[in-house]
Amino acid sequence: MSECMPAKGWINRDGYVWHWFMGRRVSAHRLAFIAVNGPIPRGMHVLHRCDKRDCVNPDHLYLGTHQQNMADAKAKGRFVNQKKTHCPAGHEYTGENTLVVRRAGSDGLIRFCRTCKRETERRFRLRRREQREQVVSA
Repeated sequence: MSECMPAKGWINRDGYVWHWFMGRRVSAHRLAFIAVNGPIPRGMHVLHRCDKRDCVNPDHLYLGTHQQNMADAKAKGRFVNQKKTHCPAGHEYTGENTLVVRRAGSDGLIRFCRTCKRETERRFRLRRREQREQVVSA
């Protein structure tokens, strides 16, 4: 594969380079793809073979669906949470201790530590009980 061609411009927090084009903010890799291949069909994404978000080398860019992009990221181990084996409190993510839920309005799934969730709910119930007791004693 030929070398990457890093784009210059405004870099967002996800590491993608952006430019203003025809009054709209557009990612540099999409602009590079359009310049070489023409319009991007509706619902399609421009994906990187090289996995470098700032690369605009047309040889490294190809079209794919969101699902293909996510499958590629998962296969290459690029999901941040994929590498996490323990929750922030140190509990291991095991089958019994992991709750997986679908994020509202998204295709993404979120993992929760069941131990931490139980502890948070216990503290919440305790606070509510204390608040009710304060109201009754007042």
